[in-house]
Amino acid sequence: MKRALITGITGMDGSHLADLLLEKGYKVYGMERRTSSPNRTNTKHLEGKITFLHGDLSDQNSLLRCLKESDPDEVYNLGSQSFVGESWNTPEQTSDVTGLGVLRVLEAIREYGKPIKVAGLFKDIKAIGWYVDSFNRAQISINFNNYKVSTIHDVFDDACRLADERGVRVTGSELVGLIPLEAVLMAGKHYLKKQNRSPGVPVKDIVECAVQSLGLNDVTPFNPKEKIIDYAVKKKDRPLKSLVKTDFVEELSTNSPAPGGGSVSALAGSLGAALSSMVAALTHEKKEMLDSKPLMDSIGVEAQELKDRLAFLVDEDTEAFNTVMEANRLSSANDEEKELKKNALDKANKYAIDIPMETAQKCLRIIELAESLVEKGNPNSVSDAGVAAEVALAGLRGACMNVMINLPGVDDPSYCDAKRKEVDALIQKGESLHKTVFEKTMAIIKG
Repeated sequence: MKRALITGITGMDGSHLADLLLEKGYKVYGMERRTSSPNRTNTKHLEGKITFLHGDLSDQNSLLRCLKESDPDEVYNLGSQSFVGESWNTPEQTSDVTGLGVLRVLEAIREYGKPIKVAGLFKDIKAIGWYVDSFNRAQISINFNNYKVSTIHDVFDDACRLADERGVRVTGSELVGLIPLEAVLMAGKHYLKKQNRSPGVPVKDIVECAVQSLGLNDVTPFNPKEKIIDYAVKKKDRPLKSLVKTDFVEELSTNSPAPGGGSVSALAGSLGAALSSMVAALTHEKKEMLDSKPLMDSIGVEAQELKDRLAFLVDEDTEAFNTVMEANRLSSANDEEKELKKNALDKANKYAIDIPMETAQKCLRIIELAESLVEKGNPNSVSDAGVAAEVALAGLRGACMNVMINLPGVDDPSYCDAKRKEVDALIQKGESLHKTVFEKTMAIIKG
């Protein structure tokens, strides 16, 4: 059975707390000041149910004695100078009882020596607090065993709330060790929502929102590339994804066969997705279109995902081309080598087909998003939504061309027929939908 000691038991809050703890199966000890005529108006019903102890917040020895007699697992300090009129008339006594009394309770607990635990608010975390003289601050050190059960932002927000209730504020936080990117993104999206901002923003902006909102830069510098596990162990940035400006265009214009049309198709789709995200964000912020916020949030998040995946496929298409070239260079001096080369080429060519096929599928989805944005997005950005559909159609057609040009490298008629049918269906649906988006866009522009 758990044991609890309540100071200030004679107050109404102490009485109610005792009732609650008794219901939970605790053995309750209540501390009251020794007087010639004890005032038990609020605790009359508790006589015989709890044990009353005599103690005083102005006397540390009496507090230590109460701890030894009750041997509590939990301590609830509700004692104070309870007579409001008298409190103002005797400020020194009030400060001694209400203010310094808390320190005496803590010191008595420390001297008593037994760890006294209080049930926390969260699962799967361990925490301890102490005072750091060098910072002139109290510090809470927390270990997260499962950030999906108890998120870093929920724990931080509750720490801020509890600090506020005590008249202090959280002045910053520090991450010791590494943290998964997912945990940071969960926090960033949480704070974006609290700030009434769209979650459909680049990952780096979500990370920055989390870092600023959690105060991770306030105590020591927080470098995402060093502190976030996914970035710390990440290999060198994919080269083409980082060359999307002049360097990419320059590389594209050389006599190198890759990057080529497949990478450009993926880039076109990525740009269409980026435009879609932009229109969704601009609509999200427009006061006159509050009803569209949920839809714009959904489109913005999906558009960001499409943008990132297609940007990845810019490089991946070139990787697929290089894989085909490497397979072509394999030796074929004997039957065994010929068979190995044939299998390698078949696998490489199918991979070189899968990549642009995925690009085409995602470009079609961008055209679908663009139609929703033209219909329900910010009318001032309707041309941007229209352009998103234009570049997405270019990406779709270009990707389909790359699928078709690689089919002769696969010696499997049924596989090739299936891919041709899929290409025809994608182009037909994409062109039809694009025509609708274009006509709707022009109609709105012309008024």
